[in-house]
Amino acid sequence: MSGRGSRSGFFEKLEGFTSFEKTGRITGLEADEKHITLRLNEPMPQLLDTLSFGLYAVVHPSCYDKTTGRWLDPRHTVASGPYSVIKWDETSFVLKLRGDFPTGLLHPKPLAVVKMEWAPEQRRKADILSGNSREDLMAGGYSYHGETESRIAFIRCQSWTHPDSPLHDKAERKRLREAFYANLEGLGFKPTLSFFPLAIPSVKELPRDGQVKALRPQARPALLRYKPYAPEVTPLAELAEKALQQAAGVEGFKAEPQDTPKKTIGMEFAPNLPIYHNDIVSIVTGILIDNPDADIRFMFKSQEGIRLPDPSGKCAHFIGQHKIDVQKVNEVLWDDAIIWPVAHLSIGLWARKELDFSLINTVVPPTAIHLIGWK
Repeated sequence: MSGRGSRSGFFEKLEGFTSFEKTGRITGLEADEKHITLRLNEPMPQLLDTLSFGLYAVVHPSCYDKTTGRWLDPRHTVASGPYSVIKWDETSFVLKLRGDFPTGLLHPKPLAVVKMEWAPEQRRKADILSGNSREDLMAGGYSYHGETESRIAFIRCQSWTHPDSPLHDKAERKRLREAFYANLEGLGFKPTLSFFPLAIPSVKELPRDGQVKALRPQARPALLRYKPYAPEVTPLAELAEKALQQAAGVEGFKAEPQDTPKKTIGMEFAPNLPIYHNDIVSIVTGILIDNPDADIRFMFKSQEGIRLPDPSGKCAHFIGQHKIDVQKVNEVLWDDAIIWPVAHLSIGLWARKELDFSLINTVVPPTAIHLIGWK
């Protein structure tokens, strides 16, 4: 992370971080085969939640290369859960309940065998499937188990700094955004008008733009290249793509989907690049509703995050305050029109009603599959 010039919001709080470049060691972080010791310079709320984040996840030393930090064979990792992998092929893997796992931590009627399949046709046949709170699978005999709606589905204008981009002018971005929203509503989907979830105190939706005057004549067509949402973010994937196609046509653009690797998308978060593979990408991220400040700083500052744009520098002023005025940041993002909020949702599990989720805390993502059993 230091090599990439990235800020973490976590390592900086550890004892010895300020002298790390000279000493090569953070004294506040020690580990052996059985113990991890953290010494912090200041109290850190939500510490365990932070440690569950992918960047800081605690793993066994045998699972990765100590020199490069890269993961080794993911099929032979040391795990602490109640299931072991007994089969793994191109379309599925099978988990079997471990007989030596402490029984006091298990569901009274645990699932003995769990088969994970990712073939598209399995989506409506499975006992449990991953999905989001905006889907409606109740008619199919499923009930939803998920966190608070703290996920943010949004569109990001990648090529806004490029002089030849159809999104270079703010007014043009606002025109296209307004047409996109109007088409979403025409398809029966009401978009959110706030980047940050409304459950955060003081956060409110922003007023729609209406018709925005064009800065240049309609003498084009120009090509608008986009990366659609992943299929699992239904119904957003299909609806957002339709709405964007329709909006592009109204504004005189030709919209064309791009099969762009995730790594390339992340690299193109940077402004002023000589070329962009996508003008628009669709992203889903998350935020901690009851303590959003650290996440907001991460979104702007970290090279590992979504790198929210701040062309005017106004957001930098607000996130530099001890306590962030979240709504002020919200208003700046809305006015810049580089980030287009689409929906707030939660990612969770849709399950058959005969499965017992009563022991799961659904305030956080329900990853503890050992707490699921038969009723």
